[in-house]
Formats: sequence, C-alpha cells, structure tokens
Amino acid sequence: MKKTPLLLALCSLTALGQANLAHAHDISGSLGSANTSIDYYQVHCYNDGTGSTAHLYAAIKNNSATTPKVSLQIIRDNTATNTTDAVNGDASYSPGVYQPGTDGFFYLTVDKTAAGVVNYSVQYHCQTGDQQHNGTDIFQLTNQ
Repeated sequence: MKKTPLLLALCSLTALGQANLAHAHDISGSLGSANTSIDYYQVHCYNDGTGSTAHLYAAIKNNSATTPKVSLQIIRDNTATNTTDAVNGDASYSPGVYQPGTDGFFYLTVDKTAAGVVNYSVQYHCQTGDQQHNGTDIFQLTNQ
C-alpha cells in the first residue's frame, strides 16, 4: 500500500512533463562568424487529433549580447514572413509571426545582419485555426 502514493506521484509528474512537452517547442542554435551563415530548418505540421494546421508561429531571441541582429523567416507556398530580435542578449523574443499554411512542410531560416558568432533560441508552434497546438516536428537541414 505504501507504493501507491509514490506510483501516483510518479505518474502525475510524468503526465505534467508530457503535457509541457506537447505545447512548447524551442530550439537553440548558433551561426558561425561569416556574415553569410544561415541555419535552415524544415518544420512538419500535421493533424495529431487536435485539428488541421492553419499556420506556423515562430519568434527568435538573440542570446548573445554584443553580436549582430538575428532574424528568422518562415517560408511556405512562395511567401515568407520575417521577424528580427531588436535587442541582443535580453530575455525577450522578437515579435511572433504567423505563416499561413495547411498540414505539410514549412521552412524556417535563421540569419544575421553582419559577421560575428550568434547564439540564438527559436520558439515555434504549429497551430490550428482556433490556436490549438497540433503535431509539430523539426529537422535541421543546414547548420552554419
């Protein structure tokens, strides 16, 4: 009988951790010193039972205090949406952007304004029309 409270506590913590993972998508990366360095990602959005994808949301944060500005672009169906982190090294992300599109693949690029190593974080979420988080996978295609 003493194992039951421990088992319930472990199950509760596991459930909380899984729920947290299901709603937060973050990646960290870095761009090399060349001013032409670009990281390139493919994001797969899909209906995981929550509903069909309506858009991909993303925002970026420059974790380096004294480096060039960092930006991201979301590309889908020959259109792109851009956002730039205006203040390097602070705790805030850039304004979030939404790129419309249905279930399928979106492309996300990260670049910078000048030479210098940049460490960054990106938040990204595939969402339904009513802002419900749905299936989201990411694959890095280029790491510069």
